[in-house]
Amino acid sequence: MKDFLTSYAARVLTSERVRRWRDFPGRLMHRVRKDKPRVTLFHQLDDPYSCLAVEASAQLVHRYDIEFELIVVSDDPVVPNCDSPQALENWLRYRLHDARRLARAWRMDEFLTASAPDSKSLEASLRCLAAAPPSIRAGLALKLTRALWSGEPQAIVKLIRDHKPGTEEDVRRLLMNGRNERAERGHYQAAMWEFDGNWFAGLDRLEYLEDDLRRWNLGRDPRSLYGEFFTPTLAPALTGTTLDVFFSFRSPYSYLSLARLNRLCEQISDRVNIRLRPVLPMVERGVALMPEKRSFILRDAARVANKHQIAFGLIRDPLGPGLQRCLALFAFARTRNREREFVLSVMQGAWGEGISIHSTRGMRTLTERAGLNWDEARHQEFDADMQATLDKNQQQLEQLGLWGVPTFALTDEGNRLVDVFWGQDRLPWLEYGLNSRSPTP
Repeated sequence: MKDFLTSYAARVLTSERVRRWRDFPGRLMHRVRKDKPRVTLFHQLDDPYSCLAVEASAQLVHRYDIEFELIVVSDDPVVPNCDSPQALENWLRYRLHDARRLARAWRMDEFLTASAPDSKSLEASLRCLAAAPPSIRAGLALKLTRALWSGEPQAIVKLIRDHKPGTEEDVRRLLMNGRNERAERGHYQAAMWEFDGNWFAGLDRLEYLEDDLRRWNLGRDPRSLYGEFFTPTLAPALTGTTLDVFFSFRSPYSYLSLARLNRLCEQISDRVNIRLRPVLPMVERGVALMPEKRSFILRDAARVANKHQIAFGLIRDPLGPGLQRCLALFAFARTRNREREFVLSVMQGAWGEGISIHSTRGMRTLTERAGLNWDEARHQEFDADMQATLDKNQQQLEQLGLWGVPTFALTDEGNRLVDVFWGQDRLPWLEYGLNSRSPTP
């Protein structure tokens, strides 16, 4: 009964209809008072995704009738459950590579020419922001961010010279206030827009932010930034023979990506071998999931599912005693060449239909829906071979400099890495890249 009630509570939490009813008072007060609703960006100067978000913010304030607020934060880059300096270096390298890929699709290439801001310029920039009045802080942050990521030292020197710097205590207070404000509003990372209690993760969620702003009738321009600038066809062409898909049964983004991957599989199955590579849920790999992150992920995944018309919201958590049995059945499905059908059936049941993988009845329903014989499948057990497979998949994921799922790794005939993508938001890059006629030199 507890699991049953929890699944319906998740349905309410992720319901788009409930979300719209929840923001109705805010829209009503906006119309009565005729004031400007506020959009807030939590901005980190040395984060490449924040660099792109602040550039987009400069366009938002011109196209929408909003009040814009910029709050400065600073978070140390962290690789969960790993103290290796090499792992951190790999992650930072991937993050910059991915941000530049994103910038190219948004036609913002010129804003990320440097590898990273140097520490002295970053410190001086923070001092300038700490001393700046709130009324000019957003504009100054945009200029400083551009200078830091331009790779032109003279630009940052001029800005620093033209603005009175604050003290170290001013910087400490600025960053502490930013972190506290973000926590009070219910989030945990940078490059995030907040509007009416809803959160939007950088350029990947700008489309959804604009949808909300237009629903509030705040648009000044009939064109949206997303519609005008987002051009994934600018993604470089890709040539590879194997696409490894690292996923977790407990990851809603893995479910969304696999549901969306079917179309791509049909297009490239004659050229690319697609291999599903399961890994254990993050909590079983020693990575804690804070409540704020869990809530955001569910709400965010629901928005994506709603856009792509994927069943989502009636949730029965796959974590628990049935997970090992599910993994054992995945190995069995692979022997029958039905692993993709099995995984999608299980994840649709767990994330969209409220079917428990921990019950024999639920597992039978999901297994048979995948085209497998239950009388043959029911006797499968989690064994040392499956554990070795999970360990190998986890090690290879870490070698890519990543730990999260879904991750897509494309390799060539010599098993050399062509490119790697983290997150279901990068599926358009895969689709356009693999369907391009010739590789980019």
